[in-house]
Amino acid sequence: MIDSYLWANTQVLKNKLNIKDQKQLDEAEANYTVYRLKELALNPLKGDYDLKSILNNFLAHKKQENINSLTKEQLAYNNLQKFRRKGLTKCDYKKELSEALLKKYENID
Repeated sequence: MIDSYLWANTQVLKNKLNIKDQKQLDEAEANYTVYRLKELALNPLKGDYDLKSILNNFLAHKKQENINSLTKEQLAYNNLQKFRRKGLTKCDYKKELSEALLKKYENID
């Protein structure tokens, strides 16, 4: 079976340097890694990169990803459930939704 990620007749991953020998590729990767690490040492990235900040950013991104994957029907159902927990009726929910949509689109020309 032919692996499209490998150079033909080798076990070497295809790469932008067109290197087909594994030892040469390993050496090139090591040299490039050292170069980039030196560059980062001289010009550190701005921002917080401790474990807590990285995890918080990751979790915030995943939460937004999950929100974006919800369908309109799921969002409407979730909102309706929130209204019901507050003791509001479906009619109240539709009124609130209508008012919110009107407010959102009233200034569009």
